[in-house]
Amino acid sequence: MRTFNICIATLILAAGTASLAHAFPKGPHHLQLGLRPTFSTEKYYVRPSLDLNAVPLVIEVALTRHLGFRALPIVNLHLNPNEKPQLAHLGAQLQLPIYILGSTPKRPYRALYLAPVLGYSKDHLMKRATFTGAAELGVSIAPANRLSINISTQLGTTWFHSLQSRPSFHFGVQASVGLWLF
Repeated sequence: MRTFNICIATLILAAGTASLAHAFPKGPHHLQLGLRPTFSTEKYYVRPSLDLNAVPLVIEVALTRHLGFRALPIVNLHLNPNEKPQLAHLGAQLQLPIYILGSTPKRPYRALYLAPVLGYSKDHLMKRATFTGAAELGVSIAPANRLSINISTQLGTTWFHSLQSRPSFHFGVQASVGLWLF
């Protein structure tokens, strides 16, 4: 139940931040909704197993021309051809993308970016919580006025909340597509 409350609080925070978009400095776009389909696997999974994010949403709010706030829900389904699909992870990931190269007043948020990443999820298969701290390096391109495509990689560490666990290396490659709504 606590994981569910954290997810709801994250979505409320993202929605509340989005409602303030009219107060940000003038610019062409302030709120992006997108999709980031993700697949992942864990060392302890019996092969062939993988997790699929069943709610691959991305919400990004532009705070300034060079800084954004991004929220991503984590609702991973564990898939194995020999088992029934089951909930594997439930949580959220928060990011602060800093657009460092290429952002201009007419084309903000279309640039190389670096983002600190914090994530929390409840691992329902192993009955433990996981915390992730990472850095994401990516590029955001805009093939059309409101369309945005992000390609990135994450490097960091995942901590498992259990008595006999050690931090684990975290690596991920992501791609997302989104629309800047206003």
